[in-house]
Amino acid sequence: RLLLVHNPNDVWVDANRNSSFSSDPLDMNAVAGEALLYADGGALTVTGSALVTADATGGIDFETSTAGSGEGGTALIFATGNGTVDIGQNADVTAIGHGGFSEGDPATGGAGMGGFARIFAQNDGAVTVAGNATLDASGMSTSLLGGGNTVVAAATGGEATISTGDFDPAVGGGTV
Repeated sequence: RLLLVHNPNDVWVDANRNSSFSSDPLDMNAVAGEALLYADGGALTVTGSALVTADATGGIDFETSTAGSGEGGTALIFATGNGTVDIGQNADVTAIGHGGFSEGDPATGGAGMGGFARIFAQNDGAVTVAGNATLDASGMSTSLLGGGNTVVAAATGGEATISTGDFDPAVGGGTV
């Protein structure tokens, strides 16, 4: 799922997945999608701020008192092939994974795994952010709200990077 919301100056690209309101035990675990804001050989200008999110929140199976996992997806701002991305204000890129939670204690916590949050340029591309650039690929397991009876699950961070070039040395660098 990819949703692009354009306000007069701002852009939001959303590939989030939220299972926290699902009553289906088969839908407890949430995996976010891929959110991309990029230019390949062309020019993309955002006069305001850009928010690119691929966050996931796990659900709760109330019958078994088990929390589902949340796995962040891939959120990218990039330019390639002489393309340019110019953001006039701030850029926030998130791929956060939240384990499921509720007001009561689930017996088994939900794991949170961060995804991939990146701003990069390759093949003579250029990305410019005039304001602040913030990246977050955190993993957060179920919170212990109101007690300590929950079996805590793992929380694993993902990858948050700003880079030029590619992992393949045959691909040329860019400017960020």
